[in-house]
Amino acid sequence: MIGFFYDMFITAAFAITIAMVWWVHDPKTLALCGAGGAIGFLVFRGVLQYSAGLFIPTLLSAIVMGMAAEGFARWRSIPVIVILAPSIYTLAPGSRMYETMLFLVHGNAARAMEKGLEVVAIAVAMAFGVLISSFLCQFIRRSKQRLSPNRRA
Repeated sequence: MIGFFYDMFITAAFAITIAMVWWVHDPKTLALCGAGGAIGFLVFRGVLQYSAGLFIPTLLSAIVMGMAAEGFARWRSIPVIVILAPSIYTLAPGSRMYETMLFLVHGNAARAMEKGLEVVAIAVAMAFGVLISSFLCQFIRRSKQRLSPNRRA
């Protein structure tokens, strides 16, 4: 039964990512964007089972999404942001932002602060994950160039 829910979540993440970019992107990149969103969400759900908070699962899934986007973009010879921006939509803390505003409207400042800090932590994890994946991909690319036997002097 749990496998069914994982399949459903991954399919939903793929579909949501494609739906978000349907009108904006080239139809040839939709599947890659969807795959990036599904891969990242799969990592998020897997790590979330073993983590107490949301920072580490979000960070790791953003790193994986960033590396997948780098690979897809290199394969298709397009900018990384075309794949990465839609893929990362599945990690956005929209419901927590809504809850933060709802608590503020109802005058519950303590709960609003708690949810607001969660939103900031998730946003920071997403940003650092993308940054780390970019640095890792650049490091790997430069290492391959240095180790290449047919490198020009």
